[in-house]
Amino acid sequence: MYRTLLLLLLALAALVFTAPSARAAQADDDYAAAAARYSASQWAEAAEAFGRFLDLYANHERAGVARFYRGESLAQCGKYELAANVHSEFLQQAPQHEFSRVARFRSGECLLLAGNGPEAIARLEQFRTTYPSDELNGYALVYLGDLNLRADKLDDA
Repeated sequence: MYRTLLLLLLALAALVFTAPSARAAQADDDYAAAAARYSASQWAEAAEAFGRFLDLYANHERAGVARFYRGESLAQCGKYELAANVHSEFLQQAPQHEFSRVARFRSGECLLLAGNGPEAIARLEQFRTTYPSDELNGYALVYLGDLNLRADKLDDA
């Protein structure tokens, strides 16, 4: 009886101590699968896979990067408003991340493409202020000029 109880306790301990590492391995596999979809330009599948990853592993060390690539995938699918929102979430959660510069620009660009001119202007201006000598400012200036012309703000164009 004691031997059975001891074996049962050992089995339970093994289950308890291996479950977190198995979950971590599954998270890494799920991230790799999403990244593979992105690398293969399978944008809709990548956006869905990164979304599932974030639903399951919101606190994983790769959650920030997954959120960034989900936003990029959504933009490639033409879901610009949603992509802008995902990039904004990324910026709120990881403002100093190495991808934050691109995410800030892309949030404004996606809003422009979604037809949300006023918010696109605000985000693109914020990008220009935050990164005044960035190479993406060439695009930001073209976008801002176009948006200001459409809004009949010729002095700002």
